[in-house]
Amino acid sequence: DAATVRARNYGNMSEGVMNDLLAGGSAYSADNLLPKVARPTLVILGNPNRGGVVDWADRPRLQRLLKGSKILEWPEVGHGIHTEAPDRFIATVSDFLRGLS
Repeated sequence: DAATVRARNYGNMSEGVMNDLLAGGSAYSADNLLPKVARPTLVILGNPNRGGVVDWADRPRLQRLLKGSKILEWPEVGHGIHTEAPDRFIATVSDFLRGLS
């Protein structure tokens, strides 16, 4: 379930990131950082109910902040997208990269 996945993910975080989360904040501001990305971007969102860390309701905001990005929602995976659906992940990223040339 999502709680188990989150607990496992928290165990893999660096101490600095964990301390920042526990302090109730984040040293990073998506509103300031994401608009500076000037390259094609692929964002794959895992299901928040399965451990995905981005709420799907934030997709329009991500699309606005990351101009020209391709954003996908994968309902069958959580946070560990590349480990939960490795074949689909590799195929999706490969297709995206091929489209850049």
